[in-house]
Amino acid sequence: MYPQMIFGMGTGRCGTVSLTTLLNKQPGVSSTHEGQFCPWEHDLVSFYQSVLKEIFLGKKARVAPVAFYWIKYLGDIFRDVRDPKVICLKRRREEVIKSFAGMYQDRNKWSNPDGDKFDGRNPGISPLSAMWPKYNLPKEEAIGKYWDEYYAIAEKWVKMFPERIIIVDTYSMFNDEKYQRAALKFVGIKRPVIDLNIKKNATAERVEPLILKDISISREAAIEARKNQLVFGQAAYARNLPLNIEVTLSDADWDRLVAMPGYDKIPKKGESIE
Repeated sequence: MYPQMIFGMGTGRCGTVSLTTLLNKQPGVSSTHEGQFCPWEHDLVSFYQSVLKEIFLGKKARVAPVAFYWIKYLGDIFRDVRDPKVICLKRRREEVIKSFAGMYQDRNKWSNPDGDKFDGRNPGISPLSAMWPKYNLPKEEAIGKYWDEYYAIAEKWVKMFPERIIIVDTYSMFNDEKYQRAALKFVGIKRPVIDLNIKKNATAERVEPLILKDISISREAAIEARKNQLVFGQAAYARNLPLNIEVTLSDADWDRLVAMPGYDKIPKKGESIE
């Protein structure tokens, strides 16, 4: 049986670590916090790789990855993940700006390092910088712009898929029993475990980003997926994929996705699969 996927998100500094802790308290739920890597600029292959890792490492009836970067992949989530549910935390704008500014006093993940408004250590030294948007604004103004854009995107998807995604107030989520219970039931947890004493912050232990070789997928499963591949022009649709997602990728992206260590002999398009 495929696991149900619950995606948690929010700008960061808004309670996502606490949400991860709360979800891990629920029966049959495995939740991670920022355990993968997805850039702010849309990258479909990175998204699929991240979802695959969460599914294979979760090993429970519900898998609940929590991360700020899912916001740019909601379209992919609603299109390709089976029966997803999304909780988007929302903390007050000024509180998020203050919290980020205080946490990253000497670093700036939001201002364009090539612009004239950049202040702080160059984020280009870390590939993780790609997970954040860049604006030609001073740091605190850029964080505010990021907050505005983040929730504009979230609200757009709430209007389109109100049965799939909710935006919840961070304070109410962790201080109001009825509110917390309703949010957990929204994502399919029929008998939620309530905890109003969760106090987590960015100093909590995080799951380190995983690399591709950490996935264990049999070569037979990958070949079976390719057997069921139907090609329509430039797109490839993998039916009966032995995962929780249906994949719509170009031939080139499909080859990138299955080009995992140990699978260099997986047949390419047009080759025999016997």
